[in-house]
Amino acid sequence: MYATTTNAGYYVYHGLTITAGPIWVNQDVYCDAWVSLGTYPCYADGLDFVAMGDGTLETAGTTNIGFDAIAWVK
Repeated sequence: MYATTTNAGYYVYHGLTITAGPIWVNQDVYCDAWVSLGTYPCYADGLDFVAMGDGTLETAGTTNIGFDAIAWVK
């Protein structure tokens, strides 16, 4: 499915603490592309993760939102 939302909100967590976010991404301009959410410390202890909500601030049912892979770069 092609994502068409202009307001995908991502959150970066370490444990139960939000490290950053929301980081708004216009998914309508990206297709099959990596998008940087920034640079953050990663402790590799299983407590680091990225989450995305479905709240795009757009009218319900008018856009598609997509979420796929996350790359942690060493």
